[in-house]
Order: sequence, then C-alpha cells, then structure tokens
Amino acid sequence: MMNILIVEDDPMVGRINRQFAEKTGLAQRIESAEAVDEAKTLLEKADFDLVLLDVYLPGEKGTSLLRWIRKKELPASVILITADRNPQTIELALNLGAADYLVKPFTYERFNEALLRVDKRIVRLQSSGSFEQEAIDSIFGEPVLPQAEQLEKGLNRHTYDKILEAAGRRSGSFTAEELSSWIGISRVTVRRYLEHMEGSGILSKKMEYGKPGRPLNYYRLSRRTHH
Repeated sequence: MMNILIVEDDPMVGRINRQFAEKTGLAQRIESAEAVDEAKTLLEKADFDLVLLDVYLPGEKGTSLLRWIRKKELPASVILITADRNPQTIELALNLGAADYLVKPFTYERFNEALLRVDKRIVRLQSSGSFEQEAIDSIFGEPVLPQAEQLEKGLNRHTYDKILEAAGRRSGSFTAEELSSWIGISRVTVRRYLEHMEGSGILSKKMEYGKPGRPLNYYRLSRRTHH
C-alpha cells in the first residue's frame, strides 16, 4: 500500500486521479496539492511513496518539483501525468528518474499499470538486503524478451506482445488468472496465449495443486535473447 501525493491544479483532473488511485486498491493515503510550493510543504511534513505530478502548474513547472525531490534525495517515486508531449520534457523526466510518463487523456488501465509497476518495485526493494544482477536488471530496466515467434492461426500479434511483455515483468512464476487480472485480458484468452508460448519454448509450465482437487498451471519465462 502506498501513500500518494497528487499534484494537479485542475480540480476535475485531480478528482479523476484520486478516483483512479483509489480504484487500484494500492493507495493507503492520498493527499493533494495544486502548486509546487504546496507540494513541497506536504513532502517535507510526511513521507510519500508516490507523487502523481502534472507538468503545467501555476508558478513553477512540475519538472522543477521533480528536480527538487531528487536534490532532497526523497525516496518518492514520481509519475508525470501531463498533456506535454515535448521530447525535451520527456528526456528531462527520464534523466531525473521519473517512474513513468502518462499523457492526458489516459485510460484507467494504463494508469493502473503505472501504479502496479511502482508498487512492485517498492515491494522488491523492501524484500531483500542485497540483490543479484538479474534482480537488479528487473528493477532498473525492461526484461529482455525472446524474439517474436510465429503465431498459430487465430492469435493476434498485438495481444501476444502485450501478454509476453507482462510475463516478462513478473519476477517469478504466475498463473493465467494472475496475469489476466494484472493486464485486463480475459483468463481464457491469456491461457491460450500462454499455452502457445509454452509450446514454443518461451515459457516453462509447472502444475501445482492449490485448493483440494484444483491443479494450477504456473508459468515463467524459460529463456531470454541477448543482444
């Protein structure tokens, strides 16, 4: 569960961000600010795990707050939520360590995905005193996924890529039900694609028994390509 600060000067957008954050079930406490100075005051008074930050704010731009957060070495992750599509702003956000960049208007699914990534990263960092290289790679960057496979009839490339990317983000084994819930695609569809990937050697599969009489198939990436 995360303590979240929403920095947004448009009341309607602020309400949407709050409703979306509450809907994810990942928010423990949510506070709001409409300007950079107000946000700084709140950040100095309490610990926040995540800042949802607009770029166009009265007085100072949101990127100045992101710079301030990094200068203060605050542990908060920052997701920029903005209408700014300027490549210079995007590059600055990357250089200042923004966790994600959402362009308005955005869907709840994309918002939920962004918060899930941050929450997963926080859990990973708190789970161990030291990390091996593979675990560090999974925190800092995208997993290296296998080259595209030939799809059997009836499978869609876009859906395949989305499911494969989600599978690559999982640090361990997962079920079709878990992946379905995470990415918002039906369990039946996810299972079909996972079975195809397992048949292609991309995933390995292991059957385990959960509730009495109910076996579950657990999948995980079995190989990765190297560049």
